[in-house]
Amino acid sequence: MATVQQYNFSVHQGSDANVRISVTESDSSATDLTGYSVRGVVKHRYGDTTALLDLSPTIVSPATGGHIDVILTATSTKTLPVGQFVYDIEKYPDNNTNAVTKVLKGFFNVYPEATT
Repeated sequence: MATVQQYNFSVHQGSDANVRISVTESDSSATDLTGYSVRGVVKHRYGDTTALLDLSPTIVSPATGGHIDVILTATSTKTLPVGQFVYDIEKYPDNNTNAVTKVLKGFFNVYPEATT
């Protein structure tokens, strides 16, 4: 079973951010993501109904390697408020979006840009 891992993002407004995350099982082996999709958002607080940002995570091929990429563009980070927020990423089987497992969570820190 995949363990919920902790990773804290640090991004600057108006900058690209590319992160590859390795999802592992409790025995530290790579989680096989074959047959799964992933989703994740950033929110002010976990209970909020509105997301600040859709992380649009993607599974890296081959899915057996257990890697997820989050690629944020400067355009998507430019309008984020400065502060510390929360996020999580979940996996779900391609044939059943109700069987959800959280694989990653943490803080999403946004720092101001000086150059505009």
